Amino acid sequence: ALAADQPAAQTMLARADAYRSTSSDTQTDIRITNLVGQQQDDATRYLVYTRANGDTLALTRSGENDGQKYLATTRGHWFYVPNTRSAVRINGMQRLQGEVVISDITRTHWADSYRATTGAAATIDGRAATELDLAATDPDNVYPSIKLW
Repeated sequence: ALAADQPAAQTMLARADAYRSTSSDTQTDIRITNLVGQQQDDATRYLVYTRANGDTLALTRSGENDGQKYLATTRGHWFYVPNTRSAVRINGMQRLQGEVVISDITRTHWADSYRATTGAAATIDGRAATELDLAATDPDNVYPSIKLW
């Protein structure tokens, strides 16, 4: 059953990529929630602006890091903290929160890097959602597996 479902899951994953990586400028609201065991620990909201050329600006919009900015371009990644004089160049593997790194919200193209299968149906914030279980297709990917809703 999972093998038969894989093309549909991969199609959903490609559609998710299309929302994040369109040929035009986009704005995405991302909420990252850390879980400790099965309990919610903390959550942070990011507002991510992506230009058609791939440049991305991520603004932290909640939590203790509210106001921080991350810029990703083809020439590198930069991090800015409010009330400082200038941005600092960082690696795309810089951690944002828990196990999440800046590249997770600025550069990942899941359909090219992961194989998707459909997991359990879920309800998130009162809306029906499908769980996708992603398995890395390359051992150099940031994560060996991802759960995506």
